[in-house]
Amino acid sequence: MKNTNETKKVVISTRAVYHKYAEVTIEVPSNIKDEDVDEWIANNDNFSEELDQKLSEAEFECGFGLSDNMDEVDQEHETRFDIYNSKGEITWGGHC
Repeated sequence: MKNTNETKKVVISTRAVYHKYAEVTIEVPSNIKDEDVDEWIANNDNFSEELDQKLSEAEFECGFGLSDNMDEVDQEHETRFDIYNSKGEITWGGHC
């Protein structure tokens, strides 16, 4: 487009944010207190490779990927754990 006295150059821009989401289920010994699960996870990291593999295979989804639990708006990457009871309800959780 040639810029003349009769026209002006206007640039139209857009930004779209996409994210990927993956999860794995691990078994934690029942004698570990809920408030100590994050420490147990840090000391027993036998899931990272599987989680990374699932993330690489995940489809891109439009949006920031924020939810009730994934809520770190200023972070580019977020990892957390959630403990479920027998009814499928979250009873404890936190960021790794």
